[in-house]
Amino acid sequence: MFERFFRLSEHQTSARTEFLAGVTAFLTSTGIPLSHSIIDGLALGLISHPLMKLCSGRGREIGWLAYRLAVVLIAYFLFVQGQM
Repeated sequence: MFERFFRLSEHQTSARTEFLAGVTAFLTSTGIPLSHSIIDGLALGLISHPLMKLCSGRGREIGWLAYRLAVVLIAYFLFVQGQM
């Protein structure tokens, strides 16, 4: 019903893809006010996007740069933010 109502097949997408994008957007938009930092909220979104793709079995859909950026941001949160 969801796919027919929004005509997702006409746009070459699926309900699963849209759900994953929605979760990533939700994490980003809630991370900004909860962390009191726009940069940290955006970093949460940039970390969650590759992780969501990997967990859903669609890890090859995004490039290697997204994974490297996620690793760098995780290291930033662990080592730099953890020291403050």
